[in-house]
Amino acid sequence: MVHVIYHTKTGHSRKIAAAVADALSVLAKDIKDCDPASLEGLLFIVSGVYADKTAPELLDFVKRLAGRPVTAVLISSCTAGLTERKDLVNALRLSGIRMLPETFVCPGSFLFFRLGRPNLADRQRAADFAVRTARLHGIA
Repeated sequence: MVHVIYHTKTGHSRKIAAAVADALSVLAKDIKDCDPASLEGLLFIVSGVYADKTAPELLDFVKRLAGRPVTAVLISSCTAGLTERKDLVNALRLSGIRMLPETFVCPGSFLFFRLGRPNLADRQRAADFAVRTARLHGIA
């Protein structure tokens, strides 16, 4: 089973998650509307990076995943192009959640930096990444 969840402050992650979910023929779920107990299988986690940090709401959600039979794949939106999510990776590890080594970083925008990002091409690259990753791991 494949799931796509997201947390967003600006709407960027919602757009990326929608593109990923559409490509995988599933629905994207905001973590505010998602019960961690309902998740199993391959879990795409889409979220922004805010001042080099993951939103506390997402970190709290990840803690509630403890003991769930999920394997996480991280997709990030970041203005600075940050490729390492130490706080999120640490939260997943502490919750006993397996992570795949494949990750995807989509350009984000903030104020006048990278205006218009993530654009349609960025969202398509995220969707393509998700499909490749799912296939590589025997899903989809």
